[in-house]
Amino acid sequence: MEKRNHCAVVIPAYREHPTPSEKKSLDRTAGILNHRALYLLVPEDLPTDWYSSRYPHITIQRYPPSCFSGFSSYNRWMLSADFYEEWLRLGFAWILICQLDVYVFSDMLDVFLKEHYAYWGGPMLRVSKGRPELYGGNGGFSLRNLKAMARVLREGRKEVQAWTGHEDEFFSEYGRKHPDILPIPTPNISARFAYDRFLRYLHGALGSLPFAMHSFERHDPEYGAYLADCAANPDAPPFCETWERDAALREFLSKGGDLYLYGIGMWGHSFLTYMQRHQWEVAGFVVSDRKDARGGCFHGHPVFSLIDFSKQARTRKVKVLIAFSMMYWGQKERENFHHMLTKIGVQAVFEPNACLLNMIGEEWMFERNKAENTKGDACF
Repeated sequence: MEKRNHCAVVIPAYREHPTPSEKKSLDRTAGILNHRALYLLVPEDLPTDWYSSRYPHITIQRYPPSCFSGFSSYNRWMLSADFYEEWLRLGFAWILICQLDVYVFSDMLDVFLKEHYAYWGGPMLRVSKGRPELYGGNGGFSLRNLKAMARVLREGRKEVQAWTGHEDEFFSEYGRKHPDILPIPTPNISARFAYDRFLRYLHGALGSLPFAMHSFERHDPEYGAYLADCAANPDAPPFCETWERDAALREFLSKGGDLYLYGIGMWGHSFLTYMQRHQWEVAGFVVSDRKDARGGCFHGHPVFSLIDFSKQARTRKVKVLIAFSMMYWGQKERENFHHMLTKIGVQAVFEPNACLLNMIGEEWMFERNKAENTKGDACF
């Protein structure tokens, strides 16, 4: 097999006509990686005339529509050994998954194919012992060794069946537990492959562009556009902030009433840190279930179950900041959640968008580094 065909670049698509943002992504991928083996993965019943006419060098590969019906079905698809074994039968050793929210900076594929790691993706964020850290690899732009993937999914069948999260989180966790079977790079290495979010943090720590960035238009469109300019023009002027990412949050906080944060997980902690840094007082936390109240205290603040909190909302003026990601919630679910809070007497509800969550997470990591008097890449 020719070197260029050693790895298949697979691009999932499910619309007959891509959105302007998806078109921009696909134009870039098809242009930068045009000498690679490119495949568009589409539902069996999707008309593909638009794609075929615009990208004649991309092969159309069809799958059951159920594979594209939502996050849950996509995760099951990517956790199927059959998927990876199919590409092995086609003669490939690797696949590069490149979703339509990816911006490829340059063709660095051969660099990473030479490494000994079996799974690559931009580092993600989690909390370990109360501290933020980067880990694993996001699957939206990911390089996968097919034999390793198939082996993991065949031999780890029980772990796969028990898994309820996202597929990239599964591989990240499996690689952490079984590095001999699925070696994955540490975040300071995987960040050279891709940025998934925290563009400013990673670019500031590394000082160079990776292979690609994923989901930047959701998490940080302005800095993502700046990095795209840097790829086209290495002499681009320094980045200049032109908008305040937390303006809507500050407007919400300026309203009257006691502030409660809904959620005591990673984002609850990071928003609390933000509030403390900017001297906004937090009255407490709210959780949906009483058993999650953890003894009624989270980082020195009282925790109320939703039932108990409703009593607070009826007797005083309160506002609630939703301190968790609703990225995968449907519109109806969001509306019902907001309605539930207002129904029990909450005066104002604020739901942070993905860009604000990204900013809060970045600031959280910067603050940890500052507190520990360490270098900018300490959260790797």
